Amino acid sequence: MYITNILKDSNIQIAYRTNNTLQSHFTHNIQNPEKFSLSRVYKLTCPDYKKAYIGQTGRDLITRYNERKCSFQNNNHTSKFAQHLIEHMHYFGNIYDIMQILQLEKKVLHLNTIE
Repeated sequence: MYITNILKDSNIQIAYRTNNTLQSHFTHNIQNPEKFSLSRVYKLTCPDYKKAYIGQTGRDLITRYNERKCSFQNNNHTSKFAQHLIEHMHYFGNIYDIMQILQLEKKVLHLNTIE
């Protein structure tokens, strides 16, 4: 039974909306710098090979990016992404070129499932 049938006899009206619009298909996904200050599931992409690392963090993404970059600069293999760049002599790249936000999830507990 549809919710519209249930609410038909009440004074409640339902409004329908979709995120699947023509505009969403024809505009570029420009990431807002403020998004990098939130906790999210993210993807780091190698600037040269286009291989990707998908991760998550409960902290802001700028901090996570800086940790990866520090690992790269110090030739530290604690980061698999940094290790790949070091082994193949690739450059690190800036946050806007290599980091993409995959999921905007407000609850940190859901990040494992999404990742």
